[in-house]
Amino acid sequence: MRNVLKRLDADAERYLMLVFYCTVVFVIVNEVVRRFVFQYSSLWGEEVARYAFVYLGWVGAAQAVSPALTKAVSHRNRCVSRTAARP
Repeated sequence: MRNVLKRLDADAERYLMLVFYCTVVFVIVNEVVRRFVFQYSSLWGEEVARYAFVYLGWVGAAQAVSPALTKAVSHRNRCVSRTAARP
């Protein structure tokens, strides 16, 4: 159980991005088929795809910033500790 939680903590953004991306693809393909084959479109399809795309962007931005922010903070800490260590 602990390994599952560690992996989920490390890769939660990736899993969420995969879910949102698959949702966008599935809903858009579904809507295209429904519009051109059955001449009928749903009321919710466009909204679901739009919201999933927005959430995909937010989670993707969080996942992209996270490693860069960690590197910047650790670099700053190293520089401060070197400056503080000088006599």
